[in-house]
Amino acid sequence: MTARTRRPVLLALALCMALLPCMDAQASSGDDFFTDAVFFGDSLTVGLEKYVSAKRESDEDFWSNAQFLAQNGYMVSHMENEDGFSKHPSYDGKQRQPQKSLDAMGAKKVFITLGINDSAGEVSLLLSNYQNMLAIIRDRLPEAQLYIIAVFPMTPTRENTARNNKKIDQINEGLLRLAMSSDIPFIDFTPRLKDQGGALQRNYSSDDYVHFSNEGYDVWIDAMYDFVKFISRTPQSSGQASIVNVKEFVNARSKPSKSGKKVSTIAKGETVDVLEASSGGWYKVAYDGEEMYVYGEYLSIGTAGLRGKVVNVSEYANLRKRPNTEAEQVGQAEKDAILSVSQLYFNPSWYRVIVNGDPAYISKEYVELS
Repeated sequence: MTARTRRPVLLALALCMALLPCMDAQASSGDDFFTDAVFFGDSLTVGLEKYVSAKRESDEDFWSNAQFLAQNGYMVSHMENEDGFSKHPSYDGKQRQPQKSLDAMGAKKVFITLGINDSAGEVSLLLSNYQNMLAIIRDRLPEAQLYIIAVFPMTPTRENTARNNKKIDQINEGLLRLAMSSDIPFIDFTPRLKDQGGALQRNYSSDDYVHFSNEGYDVWIDAMYDFVKFISRTPQSSGQASIVNVKEFVNARSKPSKSGKKVSTIAKGETVDVLEASSGGWYKVAYDGEEMYVYGEYLSIGTAGLRGKVVNVSEYANLRKRPNTEAEQVGQAEKDAILSVSQLYFNPSWYRVIVNGDPAYISKEYVELS
């Protein structure tokens, strides 16, 4: 069972340890996952808060105690403005820097839905500002898990040279790269929102522009439940794995978080004993007689150790450079091959897989998870 690229020699899959079947650890509804979660965003998130509030009138436990920090017209570039800035979202009657409000709200999970208001400017500037925003939030809330939600499409009616769906797609490609390089889950359910032309379906828009109707928020809610189900699949694992996807070495931590104290550095190619899967895609490992934690992206089992079998093909499925059928083909995965599936990336149509230490994308119709 192999995956192959266009090179003459077939590439072996980067899967060096056995995994038992995955177990779905989420609550039956998924609502418990949103305990201590804050959705941080612009007018689309303002609308989400109203939608969730309406749901809670008939179901007080809907999305547990998820909170919202949002302001109409908010931009990524607003983050560095001082307290009292008129565009900062308000919490507890105060307009202050969002990282301070997130801290005051007790956020343990932060879902970021920003970018559409910055999309008329240069893509490179937006991405630079976004990276800076992530650093600001992480500095203030080192224990919090961040999640990036892809910028949503717009209806074709209001597209122009400054803001359009092609440009939004470019922004999301950049955000995906940023998320993967920062070990931040990237949630992209835009395929469920788009029409055949790649624009926001009009029945999902309340203003024939970018804002959602109730039907659009239905899609958002359903996608979040699917995301929770996906990342809650926790494999029970044991065995050995090698360090991959680094130039020289990886940092090992005292706990399953980037905020954990660095206790060791492990060189690329070194072998560790995997003791168990931990939370958030981390693994407890033993190295040089000491126990420590390493993020799954850097282990040869692939991020979080999910396995997927190639199915529904006569010979092989294509691997793509990006999650798009028009993207460059970077390899092929043969029928019945076992792939390492990353939990850092959620898309209703694609999986991010690790093949021979390198990331690629494969259509979900050709993968059956363990």
